[in-house]
Amino acid sequence: MSSYPTDNFVLLIQKLKEPFDKMAIYMSHAPFFNIMKLNFEILAEQVASRYLKDRAVYGGNLPPELEQQYCTILLESLKEGNLKVLDYITWLEDVIYYMENEQPLPFDLEEFFKWE
Repeated sequence: MSSYPTDNFVLLIQKLKEPFDKMAIYMSHAPFFNIMKLNFEILAEQVASRYLKDRAVYGGNLPPELEQQYCTILLESLKEGNLKVLDYITWLEDVIYYMENEQPLPFDLEEFFKWE
């Protein structure tokens, strides 16, 4: 049996996790980075747990509208609370863009790590 062709929820989690993976080599010592990574992992795990249960109920393939609801729930969860995890992920993506394109960062990394 083939898997559902557009498992967007899993792809979304992978995309959101990617900035943490790419920046871990530079920022794994930074407490705030680790807090945000942990918060992401907890929120993603909570939503993914329910997603997997529902997917099992549907025989491994969720209807597209239900899968989209899980994507929305995850994104909304990452926007909420005092720690705006989605904002931090966006910031990490910006830093990665500057680094990969060999452009100067819009801030001094040494100053940033002192704040961390």
